Amino acid sequence: MDLQALKEMYFEPNETYKLSILAGDVLVVEGGSVGRSAYVVNDLPEVYFQNSINRLRARGGQSVGKFLHFLMVHAVDSGLVELACNKATIMHLTAEKLGQLQLPMPPVEEQRAIADFLDRETAEIDAFIADQERLIELLSERRTATITHAVTKGLDPSAPLRDSGIPWLGHIPTHWQISKVGYHYSVVLGKMLDEKKFNSDHQLRTYLRAGNLSDHGLTLADLKEMTFSDEEVGKYSLEVNDLLVVEGGSIGTNVLISEPTDLLYQKTINRVRGDGTHQPALLGFWLRVLRDSDYLSELCNGSTIMHFTAEKLRALPIPFAPITEQVEILNYLNDRCGEIDALIADAQRAIELSKERRAALISAAVTGQIDVHAHA
Repeated sequence: MDLQALKEMYFEPNETYKLSILAGDVLVVEGGSVGRSAYVVNDLPEVYFQNSINRLRARGGQSVGKFLHFLMVHAVDSGLVELACNKATIMHLTAEKLGQLQLPMPPVEEQRAIADFLDRETAEIDAFIADQERLIELLSERRTATITHAVTKGLDPSAPLRDSGIPWLGHIPTHWQISKVGYHYSVVLGKMLDEKKFNSDHQLRTYLRAGNLSDHGLTLADLKEMTFSDEEVGKYSLEVNDLLVVEGGSIGTNVLISEPTDLLYQKTINRVRGDGTHQPALLGFWLRVLRDSDYLSELCNGSTIMHFTAEKLRALPIPFAPITEQVEILNYLNDRCGEIDALIADAQRAIELSKERRAALISAAVTGQIDVHAHA
């Protein structure tokens, strides 16, 4: 295959339909998800595009739009688009840069054969990916249902129930109580970030922020540093069984500290420390239920960014079982959720491998490394 610049075969100059979108066009993202493309199957009358998109349209049947779409996928995955953008800050694949891309361009009939082959093969891969994504949704729903039932009804299906007095919570076991987080936990917001302030008498320490917390635990790849006084080091220290709860952003997301650490934390996180009457890990499960049910979003509804303040967290109601029953529920949830999480991880890995296979298949086909006629 010969390498040809796209500008030799694309970009209609006719002002009459400069912004129109017709069947066979390929739309390419200019900024953001740079180089991401879409093939247009049908004419889109009275639908136009703005300057964050480039439109590729073949001149006089010199090329096949569907092939070009796959070619752009290859250009992105292989790094050609990033190289062409030569980014200093934010990448932009301008029309000029797009037109200068040197890409393999076989004869039109070969393009059609490659496009037909990739249509068939990628459709199977995409269907498998969609099945795995649906499986993850169902497993996530099962996980939420499992947690919700355990932390609101317990593990004994024969236990008598009573009205909790909270409409959205419903009935709880008769021997359970309704309490508030603040009755059993101290809640301390992290240190205010002030990168400009530096005191030579203070310690330079590594700290956690909301972005370091996820449902999978702590992410420690991108930690920051700032100075803390000796008093602040004591105030914002972390102990085993402390529960860290996101205050701003993905509110309610939480991570239990399971081993000793020298890390401190800043004000996008609340530290929740128990008094021994309630299992912090069980509170973490409860917070996730309230987050996933959108209760916390409604509780923290704001005009801009939501904040799950220390005051709101302290006032949050929790179903309160005897401590021995809490331990049983926690062990049950760790086992059941561990099984579900393992299945979710398997599905996510299958999706990753399928996407890698899809990208490799496209690249091999559009660069002539596969004889598509042998697979017809």
